[in-house]
Amino acid sequence: MNAQAGPVDKPSPERLWWLRTLAIFQSPRAVFEALRDDSKEQVEARQEPVLALVLLAGVAAVLLAPSTGRLLDEDLVDNSLAVVAVLLFLTGGLYGAATYWIGGAALFAVWAFGLLVYGISIVERWSVLRAAVSLALMLLGIVIVTLPFLLPLSSG
Repeated sequence: MNAQAGPVDKPSPERLWWLRTLAIFQSPRAVFEALRDDSKEQVEARQEPVLALVLLAGVAAVLLAPSTGRLLDEDLVDNSLAVVAVLLFLTGGLYGAATYWIGGAALFAVWAFGLLVYGISIVERWSVLRAAVSLALMLLGIVIVTLPFLLPLSSG
């Protein structure tokens, strides 16, 4: 048999990322390994799937809220499922975006704290526990010193 195989079309990076988005629940390790590729092509290809996951997570969180079950009783909605769908999409999108940014900031803050503790423990040749306690005491001291100045500002 002399079958000539045609050129195999390689799937686009965008298509691969949409498939990985669906596969996150079956094989998360492969998806997280693919996230390590920071080439410009891969970063641009995964923007929309990550945005879709953030929006869907926000909508899911809004759907889990106890007040969502009483949404059809509100005068604003007037028993319209279309209005409920739009409200869920908008509030879910806002909630997902806010959680994404605030969660990301909290993650980098924890990461920075961990790196700072590790750096202090290496430079000063202290144990990690001693470095963490000294850093926590320093942060507590900053809070104690600045708190009297912040309280009058908040009592408006």
